[in-house]
Amino acid sequence: MEKENNKKTIWESVFLILLVIGIIYFMYNYLFKKEIWTAYYERINDNRIYTSQEFSTAQECANWMNKQRALEAKTPTGKYNFECGLNCNPPTAINGPFVCNKTFDN
Repeated sequence: MEKENNKKTIWESVFLILLVIGIIYFMYNYLFKKEIWTAYYERINDNRIYTSQEFSTAQECANWMNKQRALEAKTPTGKYNFECGLNCNPPTAINGPFVCNKTFDN
């Protein structure tokens, strides 16, 4: 009887530990994770991807894109494609895509 109680207590402890780890993981990834927006742009005449500074909101990123487009209109050196991405990871291969949680372009 005592062995059964010990096994039950061990499984309850394991379950409780896994539950706590799951709650911490959820809170970190969905409640407390900081949003980082980054603008990505490609120069059409050299096919390279460039990144901007990081922004804390999508609106800041969109404002930056709009300012860059206005500057681009004044320069004859080439055209750019712009895109903003949320919490992006860099490419894993040469010329691979950036992987973002969310993206938009204006």
